[in-house]
Amino acid sequence: MAYRFFICGLTVMSLAIPLSGARADSQLQTEVSVQNNASAQTRYDQGMRLYAYSDRRSEAIEYIQSAAQQGYAPAQVMMGELLSLGDATQTDYKSAADWFLKAAEQGNAKAQFAIGSLYSYGLGVQQSDAKARHYMQRVADNKGADEKIRQLAQQRLYSVNRFIADGD
Repeated sequence: MAYRFFICGLTVMSLAIPLSGARADSQLQTEVSVQNNASAQTRYDQGMRLYAYSDRRSEAIEYIQSAAQQGYAPAQVMMGELLSLGDATQTDYKSAADWFLKAAEQGNAKAQFAIGSLYSYGLGVQQSDAKARHYMQRVADNKGADEKIRQLAQQRLYSVNRFIADGD
């Protein structure tokens, strides 16, 4: 079973963890009980398991947010995602943009694409074609980024550049 999360039409992450029945609940309880000294990645993984496989969403979000506050870029992207979809509390594009910016500055291509999209549409940030273009260019130039996200960024760059040229 896979769970996918989306922003601006882009799959930000997939989670496929095979857990089922009583064993799954027992495994979740064991993993969740090892929290106090857990690394950011471990806290993020625990939060994602809780988010995907239980009804304890608020607890899951606490783990994810804790990892994000520790500077773990995938958790920062997920926090941006949850806030932009209104799944954390209510839709809050400004807070989502803050999380995406933190991960984008660490070189996370998904966050760069997301913040570029927010700048393009003026969601949570002041609309800025220049900043949208900046972040989309960073994704397009990132040879280590997923090819699909690079192509989407290139398409978005083309659209922004064309829009600006038509506006002159």
